[in-house]
This record gives sequence, C-alpha cells and structure tokens, in this order.
Amino acid sequence: MKIHTMKIALYGLASLLCGCAGMVATDDGRTLVIEHDAFISADRARGVAVLACQQRGAGDARYVSSANKQPRLPKGSGVQLSAYECVDARPAS
Repeated sequence: MKIHTMKIALYGLASLLCGCAGMVATDDGRTLVIEHDAFISADRARGVAVLACQQRGAGDARYVSSANKQPRLPKGSGVQLSAYECVDARPAS
C-alpha cells in the first residue's frame, strides 16, 4: 500500500513540474502538440517535445507550427499550441 501511495505522489510531483514547462496536449503517433503558456520559451516547449519523442523511440523533435489557443488575445500571449514531429536524430547520409 505504501508503494502505491508513493507512486501516486511521485506522479503528482512530476505533473506539477511538467506543468510549468508545458504538456503534451495531443499525440497522433507521429505529430504531437505541446500546450504551454506564452511566458514559456519555444526552446522549453521543444524540450518537452524531445522528451516525449524519446519516450517513443525517436531521437528528436522537429518544429511544425504554433498557434494561439485563444485567437482573440494578442499574438504571443495566452496559451500557445506548438506542434512537433518526432524524427530520427541520425543525420541524413
């Protein structure tokens, strides 16, 4: 019982820490969308995407596009949706 409670606490802590940088909003198996606040840099959002891609065996994440989740707000403010494609990290020969 204690191990189960500890796992829940660790997952909760991980969720809080990841929530500061962004979270994977959608994942269709090839492309994933990171939802993050505007004050989070694009590099940090990409870092979350790279980690998610590495979990599925890809080595890197390539930026595809981004959009404001609340289009009525000024550009670059509010919640941002950044799309990334998981790619192999090996350089093309």
